[in-house]
Amino acid sequence: MRLFGLIVAMLISLLMLASCAQPALVKGTINTHDQAELPAGSVVNVQLQDTSRADAPAIVVGEQIIEDPEQFPIPFEVEYDPDQIDERNVYSMRVRIEVDGKLIFTNTTSHYVITRGFPNELEVLVDDVATGSPPVAADLENTTWFLISYGEPKFERSVLPNTEITMEFISKEQMVKGSAGCNSYFGSYEVEGNKLSIPGPIAVTEMACMEPEGVMDQEQEYLTILQNAETYEIEGKKLQINSGNKVLNYEIKG
Repeated sequence: MRLFGLIVAMLISLLMLASCAQPALVKGTINTHDQAELPAGSVVNVQLQDTSRADAPAIVVGEQIIEDPEQFPIPFEVEYDPDQIDERNVYSMRVRIEVDGKLIFTNTTSHYVITRGFPNELEVLVDDVATGSPPVAADLENTTWFLISYGEPKFERSVLPNTEITMEFISKEQMVKGSAGCNSYFGSYEVEGNKLSIPGPIAVTEMACMEPEGVMDQEQEYLTILQNAETYEIEGKKLQINSGNKVLNYEIKG
């Protein structure tokens, strides 16, 4: 009986260990906006990252290395431990494709997964960075950006009808300025790579707008998010500013 009891206990332990060891997956494909081709010897690094804290390095939750893949689209599967996932946190994918240690493709926009209603299966779009194109900051600056939506990722709110929120980074003066929907605002800024900071305080005119309803609340939230800007990403005519667990989404009109 003692032997039988030991066997049963061992079987239960093995079953428990097996259930705990089951990994989860984020999977999908990696693709490009155009018909770019991969050179021989390419190495793809796909990471699942916890990007909840913009003031700290991303935490790698899962990773896959794909050596010498065929052409786009490239299928991927990244395993992760569900016990490491915090439903309050934000998780995203980071893809880097290199040849002989030189970066040739990477994603320049965030692809969120797992929590907050985001999927576990997706397409990650990467951009060609080996063409010698101008740095992204040249597009960020001296361009008029129009706000489209703002708030927590996946739960962004559209700008109120009949209001217009704009932003322009003037490189000569290192000044950001625009309309917050009712009042005008301006302040200094600093940019390094994809890092953006607005040391502030942002100066704002003192008009009080009554219409449309909620315009002053929208303005206050917009300026608060902008004041705490940390990083930015540009894709074509679209700009996203990341600020803690909130984002500002802009585009160029015309």
